[in-house]
Amino acid sequence: QGRVWRCHPSHLCCVEVTLPDLSKRTVVNVEQCTLSLLALLPSVECVSPRKCYELARSKSKDPNKILMDMHEFRSKSYQLVYQYLKQHNSHHNLDSFKYLHTVEGDPADYLDVILHHCGVDNPSWTEVRHFVKFLELQLESCEKSIYCDELFIKDVMSGLKSFVVKFMINMSRDFATPSLTGEVAEQTGKYTISEGDLLGEYQITQRRKWEHST
Repeated sequence: QGRVWRCHPSHLCCVEVTLPDLSKRTVVNVEQCTLSLLALLPSVECVSPRKCYELARSKSKDPNKILMDMHEFRSKSYQLVYQYLKQHNSHHNLDSFKYLHTVEGDPADYLDVILHHCGVDNPSWTEVRHFVKFLELQLESCEKSIYCDELFIKDVMSGLKSFVVKFMINMSRDFATPSLTGEVAEQTGKYTISEGDLLGEYQITQRRKWEHST
């Protein structure tokens, strides 16, 4: 009767369909039934952040492709990180900058900024989320610290908050990037570190494997 049971809700079913030869009239009805069955299956594609950025820049719309979640884009986590990175890219003084719980920018510009800083050339959404969440926690602590408050330290340690934020960005990039051996990184070509970057001098093989540490 065509029933399928799953042992666990997370299990998926793979259906293989061989389309018959359309030149034979006897299989026309079979062809129609097969196509009707395929129409019931989901055809939505969740694209990568890199692909999402390219589609957003080209302003092309495809109903079968899931782009960036606008709820996530407007959330505090994403906006806090985005606005700090935007200020950092513009070389603004971060000592007096604070997140005011506003929504700025658009998904295309947001992904452009995140992809530039996350340390992975073609990251997954999970890697982007790890980078954003880790940096968000650091920035929240920075805003709450009196040592990064311009009213308290302006005359003594001017520029401290800007230095701390730059360090946090590099630390978050390192946290969100998995440790790979040089051989694997060279084969995949996925993890790249641009020249001129503060972390550009060290090799991936020399990095501390934080995910295996206690």
